[in-house]
Amino acid sequence: MQYPRIVLICISLIVVGLSSAVLGQVSRPSNPIATGEEKPGHVEVLPAVTGASRSLQEATLRSFIEQQKTLGWIEVDEEKASSVERAFGASSPVVKTMPDVESLLNVLRVVPSSVTRTMLASGRLDGVRTAGGFVDGGWTGLVRLFTLPDVGRVILEEYDYVAAGSHYQIPSETIDSYVNGYPMIYRAFKAPSGKSYTEFVWFTKAKQFRLMVDGLVMKSDDIYADVEQLLATLL
Repeated sequence: MQYPRIVLICISLIVVGLSSAVLGQVSRPSNPIATGEEKPGHVEVLPAVTGASRSLQEATLRSFIEQQKTLGWIEVDEEKASSVERAFGASSPVVKTMPDVESLLNVLRVVPSSVTRTMLASGRLDGVRTAGGFVDGGWTGLVRLFTLPDVGRVILEEYDYVAAGSHYQIPSETIDSYVNGYPMIYRAFKAPSGKSYTEFVWFTKAKQFRLMVDGLVMKSDDIYADVEQLLATLL
């Protein structure tokens, strides 16, 4: 029996350097999770933690949430703040960058979402990569690299969490809003040098998306409205 993966979306773990392929801590339980019915994957919102922090992880998470509220971003080191820039040069013999989505269709389990009615349609596609896990003959994730006019470098990641059998557990404190009934997490990261990037993580009934924009995207910026339209459009 294949046990479902449990993915805890935790800002403290994201910031200290997990790969872009998976957000959060992934573990395989020693026993199957009793859900009352067989579910290939689902998203669960965890209740807010009240009272004193019970662990360093909780304390760190609260610190990051407070920074986001007061500063408008989370303070990180230069390497973390350069995540988008580094991703554009991260091709390797194992994970090759291909010119377009069509080049990977025969090895994908995830069905690529159309971006034709979004802000990404105005940009240049700089490459695509497989991501996630390899399940039943195909990769469950896809990464697309774009350069947009007046915006710069943007990364779109999508993962079929149903095909992967992933169960996402999201602390309610990290949720910024809901898109089509599913949670969305908005965070900006900035180094002392001023280097920064912004990410949006959201879900649909079968996919988890992550949009990374090089630079700070504040809610008052014009581009934020374009991002909101993209979040609601992708399926």
